[in-house]
Amino acid sequence: MYNPKTTRKSASWLVATASDKSGGYRTIFEHAKAMQNAGWEITLYIREGKSSESTRKLIERHFSIYFQNVVIGWNQILPCDAVFATIWYSASVVESLTFKCRKYYFIQDFEPVFLPTGSQYIAAKNSYGLSLEPITLGRNLSVLLQKQYGLKSKNIDFGADLSTYKYLNQKRELALCFTYQPKKQRRCSALGITALHILKILRPEITIYLYGSNDKSKHPFSHTNLGFLSVEDCNELYNKCILGVCLSASNPSRIPFEMMASGLPVIDLWGENTCYDYPDSSITLSKDTPLSIAMAIIDMLDDDTKRNALHKNALAFMAERDISNETASLTKLIEPNNAQNTSDNTFNKLYKKDAFECKEKQTSQIQDLITNYYLPKPSIAHKIPEALHPLCKYLKNIFHVITVNKRR
Repeated sequence: MYNPKTTRKSASWLVATASDKSGGYRTIFEHAKAMQNAGWEITLYIREGKSSESTRKLIERHFSIYFQNVVIGWNQILPCDAVFATIWYSASVVESLTFKCRKYYFIQDFEPVFLPTGSQYIAAKNSYGLSLEPITLGRNLSVLLQKQYGLKSKNIDFGADLSTYKYLNQKRELALCFTYQPKKQRRCSALGITALHILKILRPEITIYLYGSNDKSKHPFSHTNLGFLSVEDCNELYNKCILGVCLSASNPSRIPFEMMASGLPVIDLWGENTCYDYPDSSITLSKDTPLSIAMAIIDMLDDDTKRNALHKNALAFMAERDISNETASLTKLIEPNNAQNTSDNTFNKLYKKDAFECKEKQTSQIQDLITNYYLPKPSIAHKIPEALHPLCKYLKNIFHVITVNKRR
């Protein structure tokens, strides 16, 4: 019979899929790996996958991490010392487990905002009311859970793999890179593209690199779309450019921290979601309008002193934030005798400056861009013969089901 006092410490992680190569899944696997290296016996329960062996190989190929115990499905979770929910719909599965264990909720973002207001949105919100111990990535989420739910949580600070993301001390181009991920609404691709369009009108000499997605959408200004890059290629890009732009409307992305570790000055959005995790000496946070973002970029391009200060401060800020320190923090937090809760410092904003904002009047061309940014695309339904409407509706429903399943 299972007895946690006489067996090796064991933990299970419930993960949606291993086929998504996004940073969120890399974070999950990095933390599980750190626990494994610290002596825990780790089992990954992957909800969607062809087989345990193929999924194990997929994780190794995508993330260069090996796990011996990989199980497909969440139906038969074996007894262990600790179980981690990693996505909102896994939280209720973990809570329902009947064997004695520590039940954790590893939270990387406020997931209700990923969903349209409705049943799933409500279920995602209610996942924070379950009897799990929350551990948040970053300080913003700890603050949010405390304010909205009165929920105490443990938190770990963002890190970066400093063996990969580092300053190469090479000549930089008059170029910026923008994290372009149109399938992730929270990464504000339309907002960023509009800002870059304004930028190219005002400063046509700047080179723009898009990366982070193999989406080949056309944009009405000159740019280079590098598509999905390896982590090594990302570091090369960050050392090639003089400025990085990565926008997030929810919890900060890990990407700006990786940019900073490479010595790249960064622009993100100013808000409650970003002011707790970024120091105001190491990054510029802009008001969330296309014009303000474009002018924040120009302000950085024109001010060598400010840009160099951000470069130095960013390197200093990230010097002690290697990913190994981040993962060690989680391993320490879940030790049986560690009852540490969120510290008071979590509730202090690191970014105390106001948002960079531009209120200047612009040309009619730029004003038209800003106006059209808010307008939804016209429907093409009126161009389709009425007799084909039922077929189109049927195909649309099929496409919606496929898309939803891919996101899970």
